[in-house]
Amino acid sequence: MHKLLTMSCFYHPTTVILVDDDEDFLRRMVQLLNRLVPHIMVKTFSNPNKALEYVNSVKNLSVALTPLFSADDYLPASGSAPFALDVSHIYEQAADPKIFDQISVAVVDYNMPNQMSGEEFCNAIADTHVKRIMLTGEADAELGVNLLNNGIIDKFLIKLQPDLEEKLAQYIYLMKKTYFQDLSAPLLRNLSPNMCTGLSDPAFVTLFHRICQECNIVSYYLLDFSCSFLLIDEKGNLAWLIVKTQKDIDEYLDFIQDTEVSDDIVDSIKNKEKIPYFYTQKDYMHSIDPAFPLEKYLYPATELIGETPYYYCLAREVHDFPLKKSK
Repeated sequence: MHKLLTMSCFYHPTTVILVDDDEDFLRRMVQLLNRLVPHIMVKTFSNPNKALEYVNSVKNLSVALTPLFSADDYLPASGSAPFALDVSHIYEQAADPKIFDQISVAVVDYNMPNQMSGEEFCNAIADTHVKRIMLTGEADAELGVNLLNNGIIDKFLIKLQPDLEEKLAQYIYLMKKTYFQDLSAPLLRNLSPNMCTGLSDPAFVTLFHRICQECNIVSYYLLDFSCSFLLIDEKGNLAWLIVKTQKDIDEYLDFIQDTEVSDDIVDSIKNKEKIPYFYTQKDYMHSIDPAFPLEKYLYPATELIGETPYYYCLAREVHDFPLKKSK
């Protein structure tokens, strides 16, 4: 059983929908959320039936966003696993502009006279991954607690509370994070405990978020079980956070032992000055061939001490990496 995740396997901009019959309130909230909540698009509905039609038109995208796995192409250096990420499939989803239509959060007013109630709306989308925040009046606070306890909503706020805007922005940010953690959970449930440990390691998570902030990363996708990631910045540029554990390094050193790989390369890996990064099992297996350009697959390593040591490199260009930006 994996520890509680503090980050997800993948992340990208999403859509937040606001459902409220008060159009002035909707306009005010759009301006606020675009300023306070990063990497979202806001879509508003004054008619809950129209909002439900929209949710139903895109709710199946969450299935398509789950990265596929292949039993035939996992990296030995990532550890023994029953399956591995199909890298090309993940990037196909990342390159699809419809991915940003994915609804991560719905903010719904409870009381919409002469229309579907907020409770009915949240019940209607309960089979989706969409996180639901209810806005209630003071008199309906107890109802909000009951809906929360029964799993019909994920959060609720009193609509007239003085700090509504700030609290709503905080809740949306939290719910979007939870949305991606929930999508990630099935991908990790059957992995052995020594895989993807960085996702719950505070030291790694801190490093990861610092890199994302410094590089203006808006989307990221897990590439292997050692917690290497494809990163995409706000301009669509690609970068790679290459990560290896001591186990990865030891396995590769065992693999190249008694081969024609030069002593200098072996020493650079053994001393953690360089880390090897391959994209397929084929590349990994052929890396011991005399003609293989192994030096091009070695990257300068920086050590991170967490619950286990990590060796990483932030690479802006990776030789012959199979992911290509769509035109």
